[in-house]
Amino acid sequence: MDKNIGEVSYYLPDLIVESVLREAYGVLKRNPQLIDHIFRSLTKSKIIREKYGQKELERIKKNIEKYDWSFVHSFNEVEGKVPCISIQLMTEVEAKETHVEDHDIEARIPLSREEQASLIVIQGFTPTSYVAQSGAILVADNVDLTNVHTNLLFVDASGIIFPILGGIDETPGQQQFMIAANATPNISGPCLIKSAIDFKQIQIKSTMTDVNLLLGVHTKEPLLTKYFYIILKYFLMARKHVLIEEGFLCSKFQGSEFTRNLEIEGDAVFNRFLTLSGKVEDSLRSDETQVFDAIDVILQVPKDVATTEDLNLQNSSIQVGPTSQDE
Repeated sequence: MDKNIGEVSYYLPDLIVESVLREAYGVLKRNPQLIDHIFRSLTKSKIIREKYGQKELERIKKNIEKYDWSFVHSFNEVEGKVPCISIQLMTEVEAKETHVEDHDIEARIPLSREEQASLIVIQGFTPTSYVAQSGAILVADNVDLTNVHTNLLFVDASGIIFPILGGIDETPGQQQFMIAANATPNISGPCLIKSAIDFKQIQIKSTMTDVNLLLGVHTKEPLLTKYFYIILKYFLMARKHVLIEEGFLCSKFQGSEFTRNLEIEGDAVFNRFLTLSGKVEDSLRSDETQVFDAIDVILQVPKDVATTEDLNLQNSSIQVGPTSQDE
C-alpha cells in the first residue's frame, strides 16, 4: 500500500466502527422508510405478518424516532444508556501478512524554510563572468569555494537553478566552477550555491493486525433487541466500503447468544452480541535516512615493487631499488 508521511498512523478500530455506525443510524433516523426495506420479510411472509407484520414495522420506526442510540465502550455504561450499542476489543494479534522486518517504504518530507536556509553553501556573491563555450562561472578570489562540489546547485540572480557539473578551481586569480555550456545565467546581481537536497527521507514501517470486536445490542425489550441486532448487521454490510476507507479492512461478523443481563438490577436489559473481525494496517514513522548530495570515492591499488633493471632505467637519472622512498 502506497503511503506518504501524512497517512502514517495507528488506527483505533473500535472508534472507526462506532463512527460508521453512528453515521448510519443518523441516515436511518432521517429516512425511516428504510425500515420497510430492511424488515420486508415481516410483511412478505403470510405466517409471520399475521402476528408481527406492519404493526412491528411501525413500532420499530417509533422507537427510532423517539430514541437516539448511545454507543458505549464498557458494559458498566450499559444500564444508564439503554438502548445502546456496546463496542469492546476482544483480541488483537499481529497478522501473518506482516512485512519482512515490518519495512514498508521510504517517504520524503519537504524541508522547512529554516532547514533549507541551512543548506546554502555560499550566498550573496556576484560572479565576474560566464564563459558560454565552456560553461565556466568565474568568481572573485574572496568567494570561498572550499565546500563547493559537483551536484550542488547554482542559483542565479533571477532565481533560475543550474546544476554544478564540476570544473571547480580554487586557484587565486582564476577561481571558477562549471555549469552547462551555452546557458543564459543572470549574473548581474547576488547569486548563491546550495545543496540539491530539499527533503528529508523518512523510513515508514507498518504491521497488519487481526482485530476482533464484540458488538452488543442492549434494549429493555427482547424483540427490539432482535430488531436492532438486524439493523446492526444491515449497517455493517451496507457501510463495509466506508469501514475500508476508514482503515478497517476485510470485515466479517458472527452472531452469538441472546440473553438477559442478570448483573443489572431493576429493569431487565436484553442483549444480543455480534463479533466483528477485520484487519488494520498500523504504520509508524521510523528512522531518518541519511541523504547525500556527493560522495568522495578514493581508489587504492597495490603498490608495484620493481628494480631499476625491471623498469629498464639503468642509464636514467631515476633509480629504483630496495632503498627507494617508494618501498
